Amino acid sequence: MCPLKASDNDGLRGFLPKVLAYCGVSWYLRIQSNTYCSDPKVLHYCIDRAQSAFVSGRLISYNTLVSYEVLCSIKKKMSRKDGSFALKLDMSKMYDRVEWPFIKIMLRRMRFSDMWVQKIMMCVETVSYFVVMNWEIGQMFFPSHGFSEGFSALLRMTFTSGDLKGVHINRHAPLITHLLFAGDSLIFGEAAIEGVRALKNRLEIYVYSLGQLINFDKSSKFFSSNASEENREKVCQILGVPWTPFNCEAKKKKKKAFKEIKEKLVKRVSSWSSKMLYFGGREVLIKAVLQAIPIYVMSCFLLPNSFCKELEVKKAGRNGLHWCSWISLCIPKENSGMGFRDLSKFNIALLAKQE
Repeated sequence: MCPLKASDNDGLRGFLPKVLAYCGVSWYLRIQSNTYCSDPKVLHYCIDRAQSAFVSGRLISYNTLVSYEVLCSIKKKMSRKDGSFALKLDMSKMYDRVEWPFIKIMLRRMRFSDMWVQKIMMCVETVSYFVVMNWEIGQMFFPSHGFSEGFSALLRMTFTSGDLKGVHINRHAPLITHLLFAGDSLIFGEAAIEGVRALKNRLEIYVYSLGQLINFDKSSKFFSSNASEENREKVCQILGVPWTPFNCEAKKKKKKAFKEIKEKLVKRVSSWSSKMLYFGGREVLIKAVLQAIPIYVMSCFLLPNSFCKELEVKKAGRNGLHWCSWISLCIPKENSGMGFRDLSKFNIALLAKQE
């Protein structure tokens, strides 16, 4: 982290690798990035509408909410003949497999100046690594891959050409074709064989051009109710994705949908039982680890009060004599409490941020 960076509003330092400072262009990039990110004309060419992270005025949780609404709509759709599908693609080490010449070509295609492209490539190509084994530093080596570049342009070509159709939540809603996350991509379309084959061709072009690798074993699909069993098998066979539907039952069966959160808490607490931790160490681990696990889910969905109480019980670990109530522990430290979070109230505070 760059020591000259000031803290942001959320208290976290900006993510700026030290290698940028060594290149002597860190401040140049900082000024230029602020200029570009505040100009909507530049954003229109550089950042796709399907990308919500790292863009001013957008929250990373927006795509989560949109994808949840689209999945619920697909589940109820009965109008299309072939049905609809949603495909979640998992990119294998997507930040490490991108070809550097491809990055340079894409920057020039986006009509950046040669000086800007040169500065960016200086930051990308001047990375070096050491391998430390048994406290001995190995020989320095330089990578030839690494960075991230989505394939949103290829997906747009697939949908604009009419080979594959997106999904409408209702008649007046915009067409949703794909959403981009950090290491995953969510694609929506009609479960027609011709369109699925066109999508497969685009994916092969993307993998060949960029050097990326799609992890089909971790990818999953979701079909609408009116998609026939035969059509589902053909779509899965063409794309090479196993038919393992992902969960979208956060509306009716919330406890079942969020059971993974409880399982993660149980695993963490069970691993601590073998460690000789005093109360101060337990306090730090609860605040830094356990209470951070459900934050992303709570920023998108309202968890039931009973489920929040179950999570708080899991934090307590083994049964025993408790000398203080959990309500007293949630009181701020300046008021003689411990400053733990009340999950129900914290959940409401996170949801209020969306307004």
